Amino acid sequence: MININNDFCSALSNVFSISFLSGPNNPVSNGDVSICSNSAIPPLSVSSVSGTIVNWYDAITGGALLQSSSNSFIPTAAGTYYAEAFDPVSNCRSSGRTAVILSIETIPVASVSSSSPICSGDSATINFVGTPNAVISYTVNGGANQTQTLDALGQANFVIPNVSTNQQINLISVATGTATNCSQSLSQSININVTSALTASISAASTICSGGSAVVSFAGTPNATVNYSIDGGVAQPQILDSAGQATLTIPNVVGTRQIDLISVF
Repeated sequence: MININNDFCSALSNVFSISFLSGPNNPVSNGDVSICSNSAIPPLSVSSVSGTIVNWYDAITGGALLQSSSNSFIPTAAGTYYAEAFDPVSNCRSSGRTAVILSIETIPVASVSSSSPICSGDSATINFVGTPNAVISYTVNGGANQTQTLDALGQANFVIPNVSTNQQINLISVATGTATNCSQSLSQSININVTSALTASISAASTICSGGSAVVSFAGTPNATVNYSIDGGVAQPQILDSAGQATLTIPNVVGTRQIDLISVF
């Protein structure tokens, strides 16, 4: 090699060697981690070549150093974290960083509701709400466990047809139904009370003297309201007492009068 800084241009310079050292291999992830929100956060970890150390960062390049010289790292929140290998002898870093993901799944919730009371013979609609796509376990009247899967809006329902007796719905548990399958026990209960069908009847003396008073007797479900009409006229209400009785007096009856029951409620 010619030394151009030599005035005589005849002397040779010393020979220098430049060595390019390879960086260590990227760390190998020991797996992403998924946990439930009520669980302690476990360490994330990687494996690296012997003689190297691992540093953890919050970004794939640059970013903040979160932990140094450790093959494991315990984060404080869900996210993606990056492990980089470093060779302290060569002072070289791995060409890339290895991503390790921590996922934290929220514990699901659920509740149940229904209309009560209902009339005997009607259908009872049971409504569930909670975490979207969660799976709810419940019982009807203490029977075997059954399940309902909530839709993407967190809703589901089912119908019990032709109900004649009181019903009780007990929630047992709710689970996310995912690979992590986070769950919790539930204890909510609802009662659906069934009211017997309302009844009503009407009676009166079929024959009275012209100009006399007609006494019409109503009987039926206590405290019910009976609608009736006289001679096809406008419907009128009559409230039964606590014994299910009521009377109506029509004075000065001349000719035939007709009393019709229309409804009871």
